[in-house]
Amino acid sequence: MTASTRTPKKMRPTTTVTAKPTNQLAAKPVRALLAKDAWVSAAIEVLGEAGASGLAIEPLAARLGVTKGSFYWHFKNREDLLRAVIETWERVATDGVIEALEQVADPAQRLRQLFSLSLENIAQLRAEAALRAGALAGDAEMAASVQRVMSRRLAYMHSLYAALGETPSEAKRMSVVAFGAYLGAVELASHGLLLNEDGHMPRAQIATYQRLLMPAQRDSSPSLAAPSGKRRKPG
Repeated sequence: MTASTRTPKKMRPTTTVTAKPTNQLAAKPVRALLAKDAWVSAAIEVLGEAGASGLAIEPLAARLGVTKGSFYWHFKNREDLLRAVIETWERVATDGVIEALEQVADPAQRLRQLFSLSLENIAQLRAEAALRAGALAGDAEMAASVQRVMSRRLAYMHSLYAALGETPSEAKRMSVVAFGAYLGAVELASHGLLLNEDGHMPRAQIATYQRLLMPAQRDSSPSLAAPSGKRRKPG
C-alpha cells in the first residue's frame, strides 16, 4: 500500500500536463482573437500616418503587440496585406457609405448625410490620400482601385443631384464640384488641416460643406439655410 500511494513519477506528468496548455493558450489567442480585420484596420492607420512606404510587417506586429506569426496566419506577404487594405477601403469608404445612404428616402437628406459620412472618418481620409499618392506614383493596383472608386462616387453624386431635379448637365457639373471639394478635404486632412484639437473635423466645417454644396432652392434645413436668390440657368 505504501509503495502504491507514494508514486512521485505519476505526479510529475500531472504538473507537466497543466503547464503545456498554458503555453499553448498563450499562443492560440493570437490567431483566435486577433482577426484579419484587426491587421487591416491597423494597416489603414499606418498607411494614413506614414504612407505605403511606411507599411511594414514587423513594426505593424509590434504596434498590435503580437508576433509576425500572427500576420502570416492571415496574409502571404506585405503585398497581400496591401491588397486587403485596398479592398477594405473600397468596401467601407464607398460601397458601405452608398448602401447606408440608400436607406434614406429623401435625396436631399441623402446628399447631406453623404458629406457627413465621407468627412467624419479621418483615418480613412488619410489612408485615401496615401492610396491616391501611390496611384500617382505608378502603383497599378492602387491606380485601378482609385479609378473605380472615383467613377462610382461621381456617378452616385450625379444621381443624387439628378434626383433633386437638376438637369443632367447641371447634375454632372455639381457632382464634379462637390467631389472636387471632397478631394480637397482629403488632401488637407492628410496634412492635419481642417481638424480640431482631438483630430476630428469640426461639425461646423462639415456643415459648411453641406451648405455650399447643397442646391440652394432644395435645402430647407433650418440649421443649414441657403442664401436667397435665383439660380443661374445652366448654360
